[in-house]
Amino acid sequence: MGRGERVTEVIYRGTRLDYNDDENKTGVDAGKGVAKNRDEVFREMEEVFGLVPGWVRKLPDVAIGEIWALVKGAQLGETHIPAKYKILIGVAVAAALRSPHCSYFGTEAAKQRGATEDEIREAVLVIPIVTSILSLVLLGMTVLAWKDGFWSGPGRLQHSCIVLAAMVFVLWVNYWNLLGWRY
Repeated sequence: MGRGERVTEVIYRGTRLDYNDDENKTGVDAGKGVAKNRDEVFREMEEVFGLVPGWVRKLPDVAIGEIWALVKGAQLGETHIPAKYKILIGVAVAAALRSPHCSYFGTEAAKQRGATEDEIREAVLVIPIVTSILSLVLLGMTVLAWKDGFWSGPGRLQHSCIVLAAMVFVLWVNYWNLLGWRY
């Protein structure tokens, strides 16, 4: 068994063991079995999301059932982390990556799982706060790097340029009031 196969098997096992049918909000059998053909997968996707994304239509027949089973089990199924929170994390990541398709899917899926507009907005707006805090930590590490002589001179200079870009980002999100200090 190859390395990738083992990871997939662990995901399936974890999903099957942790899945609770009583908490299934999608109306489909998430994480239990693999859809056998393309039409069945498309029908289930339309039941859950109301549409079949274009990129899914391009998947080969051999992979589509397995991929849909993973999405249902890992993303939509109830595991140790409730699906609502997994989807909200996905919405935040989609916003950070500027993916309109993933943002749309995540927002609609979160609403289906009971997320309010305020919860979705907060999930998206937490990104600037977290990255700003991490940027300040990075600034402190840069000061220590110069003070204690970590790395070579060009390495410290490169690191300083990255930190400068991060600080510009912090100023930018503050300018647009995305840090929440002036709500």
